[in-house]
Amino acid sequence: MKQLLTFIRKEFLHVFRDQKTLLLLFGLPVVQIVLFGFALTNEIKDSQIIVVDYSNDEATQSIIGKLEASENFLVEQVIQDYHQIEESFKYGEIKMAMVFPENFYQELQHTGQAQVQLIADASDPNTATTLISYASNIVVDYQQESAPLAHRPY
Repeated sequence: MKQLLTFIRKEFLHVFRDQKTLLLLFGLPVVQIVLFGFALTNEIKDSQIIVVDYSNDEATQSIIGKLEASENFLVEQVIQDYHQIEESFKYGEIKMAMVFPENFYQELQHTGQAQVQLIADASDPNTATTLISYASNIVVDYQQESAPLAHRPY
């Protein structure tokens, strides 16, 4: 054990004496952390989505407009057939689908709330969760803007 401690002490003295080795040990990891901090981000931008709009009213058009205005989504298509979603996911064309039910605007006007179905590609769970969160926030913001004050949650 004494030989091991002597060897470790000798190596520490050698490292702290040599400037180049010291720079490699401490400088390089700091540079890598700084570079990766700027290069890596968990924000998702320009994800391709499709919208199935059975309601096709002013509320859904407004929400679709908010999705298109967002940097996070690229609305590929607004379709009327639910079965096209599976094909789009199968070929990797989209990351998420949003489905508006019939009478979306009427439900929103009468109850102050309306449901939307969000379907995400779960092959990458982190991306799917983030996209669902982004889209949910857009829908909730629209609901709060358009709902009467009496129906807003406290």
